[in-house]
Amino acid sequence: MPFQILYLIIFLLPFLGFAQVKNEGPNYSFHCYPIEEMVVFPGCESIDKTEFQELQNCMQKGFTELLTIQLEGFLNRMEELELLEAKSKIIFTVSKEGKIINISAEEVGNPELAKASLTAMHLISETIQLFIPAKLSNGEITDYTFSLPIKIRVEDVKNQNGKDFEDIL
Repeated sequence: MPFQILYLIIFLLPFLGFAQVKNEGPNYSFHCYPIEEMVVFPGCESIDKTEFQELQNCMQKGFTELLTIQLEGFLNRMEELELLEAKSKIIFTVSKEGKIINISAEEVGNPELAKASLTAMHLISETIQLFIPAKLSNGEITDYTFSLPIKIRVEDVKNQNGKDFEDIL
């Protein structure tokens, strides 16, 4: 088997997250509101809560590290299916209590990666420390929902002459 590198790319774009308030009643609805303070990923507490881009970069790095570990076994399945790339999208909410809840996979991309990503996010949600939740401009703590696109690409690593490292070791 050639030496392979796993690339896990996660994008947390500002327009893919939103605060929501649920009105109860027979015809309940969700309303999106702008937030004053962004959700803070564990380990990113030193970043100002109003620095959305820095917080998103820190969260992206944290999720990339966690999901890379959790999805490592998916590489074998990709090899069986002879896939060089797989995409999926996970939706989850960081609750007012700072927990990851309502994890689901959108039916786009590779269904097997979606299933593996869903399992990985459930495992992460059970073990990760609490997040600092988002706040609305009126100071109210709120749930915040994210859409997390996931892309895994496997590439054979070649030396400058185009040979697999395995062939020259």
